[in-house]
Amino acid sequence: MKDLQLLVALDEYRSMQKAASHLFISQPAISQRLKTIENEWGQELFIRTSAGIVPTPSGEIVIAHAKLQLQAVQTTKDQLAMVDYHVAGSLKIGVSSVVAQYVLPTVLAEYMKTFPEVRIEMQTGLSEDLLKDVVHHHVTIVRGDEPLIGMAVQPWFTESLALVYKETGMSATEVLQQKPFLSFQTEPSYHVNVRKAILNQYNVWPERMLEVNNIGTCKALTLAGVGAAVLPACSVEDLDERYRVELIPNSERKTWVVFEKEYRQLPQVEAFLTMLEQQKANDSI
Repeated sequence: MKDLQLLVALDEYRSMQKAASHLFISQPAISQRLKTIENEWGQELFIRTSAGIVPTPSGEIVIAHAKLQLQAVQTTKDQLAMVDYHVAGSLKIGVSSVVAQYVLPTVLAEYMKTFPEVRIEMQTGLSEDLLKDVVHHHVTIVRGDEPLIGMAVQPWFTESLALVYKETGMSATEVLQQKPFLSFQTEPSYHVNVRKAILNQYNVWPERMLEVNNIGTCKALTLAGVGAAVLPACSVEDLDERYRVELIPNSERKTWVVFEKEYRQLPQVEAFLTMLEQQKANDSI
C-alpha cells in the first residue's frame, strides 16, 4: 500500500521533495522506490521537467489504479470499524459555506473531541454544487428548499433573514434608500428570498448595490458602516448594540441534512448524525 501512496503523492505534489516531506521519507528513498515500481510495471511512470515531475500516459493509468485501490482499502477500514462499533474511520462531509462558517464549528469541535480517531474530510461550497457531488459525502448539509433527491433528508434548523446595519439613528427604510445595499455571491434562490423579504417588509428597493464574493467580506463591510445587508441570522448572533439587527418576518430559511440511509450503519456517521440531532437548534435561530 505504501507504493500506492507514493504514486498518488507524486501525482499530487509533482515534486520529489514535496512528496518526500508529505510521506516523511527521504528524497533519495523515494527516487529509488520509484525506480523499483517502474521496473515492476515495466513502464516509465514519470518524467522530470524544469517545473517538476509529470506522469506519463502509462503513469496516469497506474496512478488511477492506485487511487482506486487506496479507496477500496479505506472502504474496508470503514466497514471493519462497524464490527465492534468502535467509532473510527473516515467521515466525509459536504457543508454549505455559511453553515460551515457560523454553525458547524461548535458541533465539529465537540465531535472531534469525543471521537479523536475519526479522520474528517470536509468540502464547503454552495448548496447547489454540494448536491451535485452528494454521492461523494457521507453527510451533506445544505440550505434552502428541501432537496428532492433519492436519499434521506432531515431538517436541521430554521432561521430568519436579518437586515443588518451600523446604528446611526436612521430607520431601516432610510438606510435602504440612502446607503449602498451589500450582497454576497451565493445561490440564486437566496437573492430571490432577500428581494422578496425587503419589498414585503420595507416596500423599497435600494438604488445602490455592491456585491462581494463571500459572506465574511459582506459582513465586515456592513459592520464598518459601508451600507446595509440582509444576512442569515446565524451569522450575526455576535453583534452588540452598535448595530441594528432586524429579523425580517416570513423570511425563514431551512437547513437540511442529506445522507444515504445505509450510511447510518457506519459508527462514525451515526455518531455525527446523532450529535447533529442532539445539538439541533430550536425551530428558529
